[in-house]
Amino acid sequence: MSAQNIDSPSFEALKAQSKPLLIEFYKDGCAPCRAMLPIIDDLASERDDIVVGKINVDEENELASAFGVM
Repeated sequence: MSAQNIDSPSFEALKAQSKPLLIEFYKDGCAPCRAMLPIIDDLASERDDIVVGKINVDEENELASAFGVM
């Protein structure tokens, strides 16, 4: 399974779960971000004890700002 794409409504639902949440913030045009996505997807496949997600900072500015992501 790959990392979940997270938006504002799904983030609120994921926060209510009992599993820890690991989030990668990324930008489509960012080469280092693109390099990390396969690693994040592998982690999501290997770990059932955590929820692994990714947030596109261009689409979810409010979430990025809430976490201090620039």
